[in-house]
Amino acid sequence: MIYFSYQFLQTQYNKTIEIGDLLYMNSMKKYATMMTLLSLLYSTPYGMAADADSFRTEEYKGMGDNVLDLVHAADAYAQGYTGKGVTVGVTDIGIVDFTHPEFAGKDNNTIVYDDLHGKYDDLSHPTHVAGIVAANKDGAGMHGVAFDAGIASSSGEGNPEEALPLDSAVTFYDPYLTNPDIKIINNSWGFVTSYLSALLNEDEFEYLKADAENNRDVNAIMKAVHSDKLLVFAAGNGGHLNSSLEHDLDVLFNDKAFNDHILTVTAAKANSFREKDGVLEAAGDAIAAFSDLAMYNEDTAVSAPGWAINSTYADFAESGKYYESFYGTSQAAPIVSGVGALVQQAFPYLSGKQIGDVLLSTANKNITNDTGYFITEQQDYDYGG
Repeated sequence: MIYFSYQFLQTQYNKTIEIGDLLYMNSMKKYATMMTLLSLLYSTPYGMAADADSFRTEEYKGMGDNVLDLVHAADAYAQGYTGKGVTVGVTDIGIVDFTHPEFAGKDNNTIVYDDLHGKYDDLSHPTHVAGIVAANKDGAGMHGVAFDAGIASSSGEGNPEEALPLDSAVTFYDPYLTNPDIKIINNSWGFVTSYLSALLNEDEFEYLKADAENNRDVNAIMKAVHSDKLLVFAAGNGGHLNSSLEHDLDVLFNDKAFNDHILTVTAAKANSFREKDGVLEAAGDAIAAFSDLAMYNEDTAVSAPGWAINSTYADFAESGKYYESFYGTSQAAPIVSGVGALVQQAFPYLSGKQIGDVLLSTANKNITNDTGYFITEQQDYDYGG
């Protein structure tokens, strides 16, 4: 299995386009359910605490045009939900660079697990992801979905020669499991070469299952879902109809806990959606062409903006550039995690699974698409050897 962060750079976008039509789903309605956009319920018995439009500043738009509006963030902010008092776990291929100014002043930003003991070549991916969740609302650049939340950063295997051994009893999730206040863990990584749809027979299924049973990362996921943590996972950027293995562990092990606690996130293009009277009108390119979809996981999947998402850039000190735009389901997942932080602030008594249930049940499933299809591409990674 390959440990891989899901980030797609525009310079890689040179693959053959093919139509991912709707035939396998039987109906547009079911397909739209899979491709739902997060839309936080914004009607409460207390009414609006402030004018939602007052939050739609240039900083609000700094993550990208229509990105935060697509998840109704301003409406949540108007009620006072900003992620305050919530800490979100971010597990990635490295640790977050908390020296970036967008993370200043938060006493609940912390590194809880560092597999490589600080020996990283590049912190850009985890730092970008964390900024999408919780970059400060400070009048500069952009702010995160839950700008008052904190981040608990942990790293997985980034370099096998430096990382802890695979049979180590310590995993990147363990610090979260002992903290009941951390209910949401963002995961912009996955097993990029393993897909259930690629299996040809029962023997291959059993081989994959045996391999997974002995994999440290799979065992870490198993511990987390049985500890009632909500694992928000990036779907992947291979353009497949289904997501990679971590999204299908419920099938592999016949364990409903995986299905209940893992939320699959595909990537959408925010500018390709327009909302009118509660209906989302989607263009044919509304689903990012590189995004893995969610076949087999339609009922536990949402889509969120993952195209040209502007967020915190780790190399700010040397480059003088504090923000950078990335493409990928890596960027879509932390938008969902950020919305989850708003839900956790609003309903602090909810468990991880229950927060996931709220995200799924309040997502906007009322989507129209005049073309009748979305365009996707499939690409498979060749690691050689």
